[in-house]
Amino acid sequence: MATIELERPVEALPELDEAGQVLRRAAESLRRNGWLQGDEGRPGRPRCPLGALSGASRTKDELIAGAKMFTSALGLEWTHALGLNIAAWNDVPGRTAEEVIEAMERAAYWL
Repeated sequence: MATIELERPVEALPELDEAGQVLRRAAESLRRNGWLQGDEGRPGRPRCPLGALSGASRTKDELIAGAKMFTSALGLEWTHALGLNIAAWNDVPGRTAEEVIEAMERAAYWL
C-alpha cells in the first residue's frame, strides 16, 4: 500500500476541488482493487490509472478534469486523445502500483 509523506498536518491540507476528488477516489480504487499495465481493466478489478479515473468520475467532465490535473501533475502534455500520455506513463517497464497511487494522491492535493 502506497502512502504519501505529508509535510504538514492533514488538517492543513486544502479542500479538494472536483478534479482532486476524482483523483483521490481513483487512487483509493487502485489501492482497494489493484493496478495493472497495458489494459484499462474492469470495475471491481485491477485497473490502470485511466480506468480508475473513469470509474471515479460521475460525468465525462469530471473524467476530463481529473485526467488533465493528473497529466499536469506528472509534467506531461495534455492531448485530446484522452489518456494517451497517462497510459504511456503508466506502462513504462518497472512502474509500480505504489508510484501510481502516490502520484495520484499528490496530484489531488497539488503536492
